[in-house]
Amino acid sequence: MISSARRATVTFIDDVAYAAPSASARKTAALVAIGCVALVLAVAPFANIRASYVPAFLPTFGTAAILGPALATFILSAQFRASRNAAIGFLAITFGIQTILSTAYLLCFPRTYSEHGLFGAGPQTAAWLYFSWHYSFAMLVPAYVAATRRIAANGARAGSTVGLALTAAVGTIAVASVLVATIRFSDRLTPLVDATGRVTSFGTGVVVPIELAMLVGALAFLVRTTRLRSSVDLWIGVSLLAFACEGVLSGWLGSTRFSYGWYFSRLEWMIAALSFPFVLVYQMNQLIVGLSLVNRSLEAESDTDALTEVLNRRGFDARVGASLAKATREGEPFTMLVVDVDEFKSFNDTFGHQAGDVALRSVAQSLGRSVSPNDIVGRIGGEEFAIALPNTNRRDAYAIAESARREVAALGIRQYDGGAHRHLTISVGVASTDDVVTRSALDLLTAADRALYTAKRAGRDRTHIALVQESEAAVQR
Repeated sequence: MISSARRATVTFIDDVAYAAPSASARKTAALVAIGCVALVLAVAPFANIRASYVPAFLPTFGTAAILGPALATFILSAQFRASRNAAIGFLAITFGIQTILSTAYLLCFPRTYSEHGLFGAGPQTAAWLYFSWHYSFAMLVPAYVAATRRIAANGARAGSTVGLALTAAVGTIAVASVLVATIRFSDRLTPLVDATGRVTSFGTGVVVPIELAMLVGALAFLVRTTRLRSSVDLWIGVSLLAFACEGVLSGWLGSTRFSYGWYFSRLEWMIAALSFPFVLVYQMNQLIVGLSLVNRSLEAESDTDALTEVLNRRGFDARVGASLAKATREGEPFTMLVVDVDEFKSFNDTFGHQAGDVALRSVAQSLGRSVSPNDIVGRIGGEEFAIALPNTNRRDAYAIAESARREVAALGIRQYDGGAHRHLTISVGVASTDDVVTRSALDLLTAADRALYTAKRAGRDRTHIALVQESEAAVQR
């Protein structure tokens, strides 16, 4: 059985994962998409002109492009573990496969880490890994969209952990098979690039058109099915468009390795690889901020008395302990008031609990108005309140207590017939570090409580300051 806290967390993670993009986010995505297309048009006239070989270019850009899908895999996996949303889990598998294939492509690319590529790669290995990488992404995105639609249709999480584990296993086996085949049988693969690094006619006439058709088809399916209603869908769409633009530049217009088209296509690759992970990082930041706000709100609620909306005993003790410790360190006076509503039991019995609740709320609000924002007001019992006054001596505290007592009397809440006073009143006990040799806030509270009952015995509706002898007796007890 899932706890309410767990359900709230799951709901929040789903909301973040599928949150509707803001107007500014849509504008940013549109600008990135326009930039991808504009880059193709700008480079087209000189795309097939061969440029100088830059040894550090591919490792630098390739490493960043590998980190992008790796980061996406990590974040999506964490979100899946929290939400058990199968669509998120499937997306994590998708980007995990992209991470493996892009890493293998970089390691097997000639003249990057070795003359012909690592692991015994042949002249066609990197080219086939490149297209396998793009093909797999174009196939897996529609599968993710289908999983998302199933969730929407069923109101369920669309699949089990076992099903996703099976999917991951099949995907891993497929990727491993591709890697082994492209490395082990590279010399038997149909050439995609010739000895000069130019894409062959088979590549430009068959493989590249299939790649572009798959990417454009996946993008069209994504747009038609999801309407790009969520940030996730919007930025996956941007990634598909960037991959398609990359294919146009490096497969058709700049169909030679290290041409201007090939170099600029790697910028499209960077956009495709990094835009979605950046959005996930932003969303994770939103998640952390949101959960932090929720946590602070719950903490504040747990420290607040629901009826009077002042601190409850737990919140009051915590705040007073820290405040008194600060006053002790800095040698400042500290005073405690204990306030009790006079004859409240009889008031409650006469007018009922609802009227009693209204009266307590009114008294609490009145006490709050009588003190400064730095003072601490809490409800410590049924009709008993406490007020901690940092940096306040006995004399000033007495003036505050008297002001609070008059404020409550001025509320004009009718007392029951036969009461000692016509209106509801309070009695106040005062204890200050001027008089109390205190070891803790409890010592001060105990001394103020005894002063309160002295005020009660003297006729109520009055304030009494704890004498030194009374305070020492209270502490000893």
